[in-house]
Amino acid sequence: AQAINKAAKGMDLNYFWAHALFVASAARTLATDNGKVDPEEVFVSGLIHDLGRLVIEMDCPGLEEHLADVSADKLLDAEAAACGMAHTKAGQKLLSHWKLPKPLCDTARFHHTTKVFTGKEDPLVSMVAMADVLSCAHGLRYEHPIDEKDLRLLIKRTKLDVADVGEILQKMDSRVLATAQMLGIDEDIIEKGRSGPKRKIVLLSTDT
Repeated sequence: AQAINKAAKGMDLNYFWAHALFVASAARTLATDNGKVDPEEVFVSGLIHDLGRLVIEMDCPGLEEHLADVSADKLLDAEAAACGMAHTKAGQKLLSHWKLPKPLCDTARFHHTTKVFTGKEDPLVSMVAMADVLSCAHGLRYEHPIDEKDLRLLIKRTKLDVADVGEILQKMDSRVLATAQMLGIDEDIIEKGRSGPKRKIVLLSTDT
């Protein structure tokens, strides 16, 4: 963690670590309930899914600040235009270079790709994408928009019971703090990373 903090000075690392931990913890909770994806694998995948953001920030210092006013739906294109590739592709390349398993590499690349995370072929990607959405309940910025139709499909793919969302968020909180302690990340960083007010979760029915 300290090495990353030093290398990417221009980033809001409070947000980066808070987002990584919340997504990883939510993904693990979803996987535990779902039973189709290994909870440990999805936890690691959630923790490293955005490492590409660090890569492009180190390659293009000040990029995050430069793109601060770019809307979420245009962020990936703006990253690619400014730095040669979006954080999703940069993350995939880094994890592939490290020779990590293909599913982890694919999650870094496709966690914002609607066609992939709402499909049936990549449950790991779907879990992390759903966890990305749930992290917004804690005031964390969502990097890419998702419309209602795709959200319904994502809920269906991850077999999320919307009645359990409150319980999932509680488990997510406890796992975030435990993981922060394990990684030596100050709990204050997690609190500072909550960049906005907590949001209400609107329960949706996927029966229609």
